[in-house]
Amino acid sequence: MSEILTKLGELEKQLKAHMNDRSESQRSSDSAMERTQQLEAELSKKDDRITELEEGLKVLKTAGSIQGNGADVAEAKGRISEMVREIDKCIALLNS
Repeated sequence: MSEILTKLGELEKQLKAHMNDRSESQRSSDSAMERTQQLEAELSKKDDRITELEEGLKVLKTAGSIQGNGADVAEAKGRISEMVREIDKCIALLNS
């Protein structure tokens, strides 16, 4: 009978150790998940910033082209026309 109690005691210790390990693993997993979400949010912000900077570069190129020679002016006019078409599309979508 004492042998059974001893084995039950050992089994209980092992079970508690596994439960502690699982709790620690869960905390670690939760922490990693939170960090992943933070990094994804940061990446999204950086993607937005890149898009913003690319648009700014496009505007600067257009503005610089207007001040350039005849070929650059034609290119700038083409870009401006493209922008006007995009604006018209946006307005149409807003009105529908």
